[in-house]
Amino acid sequence: MNKSILSKLLLSSLVSTTIVSSTGPIIAAGSQNEDTKFFEDKEDLLLHAFENVSEEFIELAELIFAGESEEVSEAFEQALILHYNKDYALAVEAYDTLLTQDSFPDKAVSLIDWLVILAENQSDWTNQSFRSQSEEIPVLTDESESTEELYQDDVNHEENTYDEVEETADVQLERSEDFPESKEVDEEIDRVDEEGTEQQTMYSTSSEVSNNSAEQYEADSLYEAVIEAPTATAAWNAAQDFKEAYPNDSRLAEAMDSAAQRIFAMGQSSQNRERYPLARQYYDMLINEPVVSASLREAASVHHAETIEAENGSPADILYEAVIEAPTATAAWNAAQDFKEAYPNDSRLAEAMDSAAQRIFSMGQSSQNRERYPLARQYYDMLINEPVVSASLREAASLHHAETIEAENGSPADSLFEAVLNASSATAAWNAAQDFKEAYPNDSRLAEAMDSAAQRIFSMGQSSQNRERYPQARQYYNMLINESAVSNNLRTQASTKYAETIEAENKEKADDLYADVINASTATAAWNAAQDFKSAFPNDSRLPAAIDSAAQRILSMGTSNHRRGNFNTANTYYSQLLNEQNVSSSLRREVNELIQLSRQGIRLRTVNEYYIDSVNGATATDAWNIAVEGLKYNPGNARLVDALNMAAQRQFSMGQSQHRNGNYSSALTYYNRVFNHSSVRSDIRQVVGIFRTQAQQSRPLMTSVDYSSQSIRANTASAAWDIAVEGLIAYPHNSDIIDALNQAANRNLSLGRSQFRQGNFASARTYYNRVANEPAVSEAIRTLAGVFLQQLTPNYKHTVYIDAGHGGRDPGASFGGVRESDLNLSTALLLRTELQKLGYNVVMSRETDVFIEMSDRPFEANSISADIFVSIHYNSMGGAGTARGIESFIYHRVASGFGQETNRNNFRTEDPRIDESLRLADAMHANLISDTNMRDRGVKGNNFNVLRNSHIPAMLTELAFLDNAADRSIAVTREFQLSAARAMARGIDAYFSN
Repeated sequence: MNKSILSKLLLSSLVSTTIVSSTGPIIAAGSQNEDTKFFEDKEDLLLHAFENVSEEFIELAELIFAGESEEVSEAFEQALILHYNKDYALAVEAYDTLLTQDSFPDKAVSLIDWLVILAENQSDWTNQSFRSQSEEIPVLTDESESTEELYQDDVNHEENTYDEVEETADVQLERSEDFPESKEVDEEIDRVDEEGTEQQTMYSTSSEVSNNSAEQYEADSLYEAVIEAPTATAAWNAAQDFKEAYPNDSRLAEAMDSAAQRIFAMGQSSQNRERYPLARQYYDMLINEPVVSASLREAASVHHAETIEAENGSPADILYEAVIEAPTATAAWNAAQDFKEAYPNDSRLAEAMDSAAQRIFSMGQSSQNRERYPLARQYYDMLINEPVVSASLREAASLHHAETIEAENGSPADSLFEAVLNASSATAAWNAAQDFKEAYPNDSRLAEAMDSAAQRIFSMGQSSQNRERYPQARQYYNMLINESAVSNNLRTQASTKYAETIEAENKEKADDLYADVINASTATAAWNAAQDFKSAFPNDSRLPAAIDSAAQRILSMGTSNHRRGNFNTANTYYSQLLNEQNVSSSLRREVNELIQLSRQGIRLRTVNEYYIDSVNGATATDAWNIAVEGLKYNPGNARLVDALNMAAQRQFSMGQSQHRNGNYSSALTYYNRVFNHSSVRSDIRQVVGIFRTQAQQSRPLMTSVDYSSQSIRANTASAAWDIAVEGLIAYPHNSDIIDALNQAANRNLSLGRSQFRQGNFASARTYYNRVANEPAVSEAIRTLAGVFLQQLTPNYKHTVYIDAGHGGRDPGASFGGVRESDLNLSTALLLRTELQKLGYNVVMSRETDVFIEMSDRPFEANSISADIFVSIHYNSMGGAGTARGIESFIYHRVASGFGQETNRNNFRTEDPRIDESLRLADAMHANLISDTNMRDRGVKGNNFNVLRNSHIPAMLTELAFLDNAADRSIAVTREFQLSAARAMARGIDAYFSN
């Protein structure tokens, strides 16, 4: 945030309220015009003020204004204004109040502390250079400095010491800084003239003296500079100047006393705020000035001592705390010894010594438990030899001291045996076992000791072997192999592992040599590496591959030179290949052909020549052969790969022509060329593979019509699917085959649905996935497949989409003051409640009287993958008033595209969406008729928009005729609507249950 923006931020919050301090409203500096507009002057003043502050001031002020607490922001704003208006006492109080706020940002504390110091010294904040406490800032004394005090807290860095290896202590030093409630102590600070005169600047001996102001050096001027100085430091500096210039002036004592009182007050202020180093600076100024009165110097000395004591505490207290809070046992003991020596009669000595002694005793026990007996005795000796330690603890230390000696000595054989079992490392255990064997070869425990050490050595060998440190592993295994006291079983294992390391090392070397061949930077380097590989590992299974890799690169170098007419160089490369017996026979034949051409001075074609000759080949076979030859000598060349694929299309066409004429053998010749060449595109090879299979089986070439008709007539859903999918590969984007594929998809979904109802969920999933994952299937069918798939999820919760028909500007049928849209919504809401009671997820097309486009309703249901779509309506016959009852509809498109279909036999139930819709409609409609006793008008088919555009099972019900007075009188009752809602809910539940 830049300065001007922050200034405007401050102004935006100030201009709404006129703030008047004790010195009057804010006006531009030096303005004497009472008619000046208040807000304009304030804006000019503050914009100017913020242009002169530091970037860090801006950042910290922004942090306060942008904080979460509006109260803190307003308080900071008020404090700045009071400060600028020179209401210093009120400003200090406002700043101190800010520091007590819980929500005040911690990072901004240094800024407020700095502002407090300025206000205490009657200094403005607009022309100061704020720096954070992270910089070293001394107390300002030069005349260019306008603040009384800037300080930096000392941060003590304490390092943990660890006096013994067995104890560590994390000592976290916490530092907190208190901000006490503000008290005004600087009562001597002079206010600036209330009549608007400019504040007199601080006087010092380093100020420039203009040629026409010589009188300011007179004693009167210096005296006035002391008395009227705006800050204590300025007064003190002026007094020093006065003393130096006029040491015999009768007013010197008075001037010095005036400045000294202000310095003393500043010292007290800093001391009260626990800023002890700063306070001592003020007191030192007085103590070291002989002109200051003896009483004031004595008072300063007393306060100086108080700050040291307050900061450090008493020596005895410090030593006592050092014992209690020591980070380690040894540190506590040493501190206790210091305490004893310095204060042998202190009442707390016994407590301090006991605290340290208990910790030393614990360290001794810890060392003893870990069998570190010499160290344990050192701790116990400290207690035994200290008379201040309690008798009971000294006695306990003596007992434990004796125990360590007894435990340490034992019998020599026992000690050696224990040394083996408890050795800190495998090598130490092995060495101890060797010592045990040499000293006590007949000890019954020797086998156990040797086995223990041997197992550890064997583990070290395995670890080194696993990390592929084979020489080190063999060292460990050798130790076991050559030691007769080790069991035969373990020695055999060590021998096996020893052999494995040699084999692994050789394999690693072979791997490296093979990698050198494959990754060589040049053809010659690859060839030489292959020769090394052959020499070192002639029986390695990778040798043929290595020789072939290097040979191909040598061949490329030969053909490259051959192509450029460098026949001698080409012959050199060719000869290298012919002289290597491990070169494959096919490559040898190829090289023999090339070297004959080279010896005759016949140049090879360039890539561009191969490309042009292939594309312009007189026959499909010529084009193919030229492209193949070009790739043989220029492996992987992109242009030649393109030429090859163009030639492949010509080969495919020739194959189809022969296939169509029943010449299956000739067709296979063309097909095989394309199918078996790895550089031909996979999509071309896939298509060719289909017709290749047909030719292999002596089947006639299938046309797109053949595929579509055979798919439609297939006996099974899977066969229909496979034929259509293959047809689309052979004839991509063919509309007839796509239609056949969609019909096959419906057959697969119907079959999957049948398996689902029988509980064969895995089988159902196979059919559903087949359809859902085929992008050529229509979106509507794939959506339905996705809905069926999600219903296979364990503990699945079905989603019902309820469409309350009409709404908003489309009221539907309206008769007798009743609007269909209102009844549709009220009934739909009741149905939602009933379904939710049964545990269904329900999504509504509308919940209020709003207009929604008809096509948007099924679109939303499709997009959320709802399980079913139910549209609720009330009926009419255009005002005829004769029709009554309930009728339900599913999607059906009659020949004309409009009208109803009442013959159920004409419903296209081979479409699983229609079949599922009919199942849903039958279940709901039957319950509606039985529960409401309304006339049954049946389940019918219609081409309604919401049914036509639903990709999921969908039905629409017309619950009663509003243009029939009798039906209408029933339909408007809550009893009927609730009965209908419950009937529909039971029907939906029955549909999903079955």
